[in-house]
Amino acid sequence: MDLPNGIKLFNLFPCTALATGNEHVVLLNSIGDVYTWGNNDQGQLGDGLSFPRIQPYLVKLPQIVRISCAQNYTLALDYKNEVWFWGRLNYVSEKFQGHRVPKRISLPGSIGVSQISCGSTFASIVTVDNRVFIWGQNLCGQLGLGHKNPVDEPREMSGLKGVSGVLSATNSALFLTKDGRVYVTGRTGQTIYHTNPKEVKFNKKIVQIGASWKLDQFGVKTENGEIHRWGFHDKTGLPQLTDFENIVQIFSNGCTPTVYPDNYNYGDGFIVSKLKSETKSTKTEQVINKNSKEKTATKKENVGSTRSYIDGWSDVKVRLTDGYFAAHSKILRESSMYFAIMLDCGAN
Repeated sequence: MDLPNGIKLFNLFPCTALATGNEHVVLLNSIGDVYTWGNNDQGQLGDGLSFPRIQPYLVKLPQIVRISCAQNYTLALDYKNEVWFWGRLNYVSEKFQGHRVPKRISLPGSIGVSQISCGSTFASIVTVDNRVFIWGQNLCGQLGLGHKNPVDEPREMSGLKGVSGVLSATNSALFLTKDGRVYVTGRTGQTIYHTNPKEVKFNKKIVQIGASWKLDQFGVKTENGEIHRWGFHDKTGLPQLTDFENIVQIFSNGCTPTVYPDNYNYGDGFIVSKLKSETKSTKTEQVINKNSKEKTATKKENVGSTRSYIDGWSDVKVRLTDGYFAAHSKILRESSMYFAIMLDCGAN
């Protein structure tokens, strides 16, 4: 489908990132402008108002280089390595409640920030010197501070150093270190909780990680191209090897994380692949015939057959100036009437 007529203003400058909350969308273009639209009852659009918008709104911010959003709030990182917050981060102090315009977040010593990630009701940031600061709800120990009490200000995670990136989920978080190791906090299985960072062992160095704020599901890519996944749906909470081609496929027809185009330098350890059109792989297997035992049959299987909990593939393509962005119409329609309206306007 093409973008609705009202969104053609994005054609002026290419889209470099797109993120979705519970019922709002945040878009970043190539010159650092941030646009928002959707529900706005908690100030998640950053326009100072409370009514929803179907048309994109240009948020008043400095030049932004990265975005992330979750349930009812948004984080943005500007070119000076400062972080901006707006919306409502649930269940924490008044400081992060109902900010309808962007508010700059201050860290001790005014240290700069290199990465940002929004979880459902908690947030994580990585500083330029590779430390992690984290705050918000903590029911499952996802803050990695050794307890399950909420934290109302960004607090350093002292038990983990040398971090190059973090991705926050619903009640858990995933961390990648500079030497290619992976750590988790919070709920990583049906009955598995970590209140302190727990290393997840792999035989190879990890070069990319993936997670979604609305699912406690994780994915990693090893240096030899293997894709592993694990999360809340798994009883063991241990990684499983898949036959996926990239990390984004783990979340297909689910809740896709913030996606950046192939040529966007988002840094090691993060999703840098554009969603590709889904195809079926063909595997040839020898089938023993009762009579000759010599016949060969061809068996077709869906790529990523290990993820039986996924119902299907992405079925909508939003055309941008430099390519396409894949989405999931069923999920968008069921999660928000604003997405449904946009789909109806743009369908062809």
